[in-house]
Amino acid sequence: KQWYQRRVRGFVVNGLTWRPPNIPNIHPRVSLMAMIDHIGLAGQILYSESQQPYHLMLLGFDRAQGLQALVGTYEWSAALPKQDNKDLVAGSGEFMVAWLTLIKKLIDVKQVTESSHSLPSQTVPPSNQYKQFEFEPVHFLAKSHKFAFEVI
Repeated sequence: KQWYQRRVRGFVVNGLTWRPPNIPNIHPRVSLMAMIDHIGLAGQILYSESQQPYHLMLLGFDRAQGLQALVGTYEWSAALPKQDNKDLVAGSGEFMVAWLTLIKKLIDVKQVTESSHSLPSQTVPPSNQYKQFEFEPVHFLAKSHKFAFEVI
């Protein structure tokens, strides 16, 4: 695997697939707060301070099954045990805001296609050595939209 895939998998995807240990009497809010931090970290790694996506990081995120991990995170939060006969676990609102904010960034057509941090569209000179760095924003957006529509 390429270095960027290892970094994205290590920092982003593993964080999104992390599940807390089964400790009795731990409030689910603690787990949700940890997941909110992981989602925030994912956003900082994938996007610059000016909210422009890094295409190389999005490529690594896609190849490391990051979209599937993000969907799995949502499904995990929906399955948390409810407490005190409430419909939602405390902290669910904050989690959903963080989760939806990242999804919104991933499906934003203008941001992804017009990023100032894009990869070159063609290698000069053409070589198979650089094929590993080919990122197609339209394909990534189609996949992101598909995952977002299935979950929402």
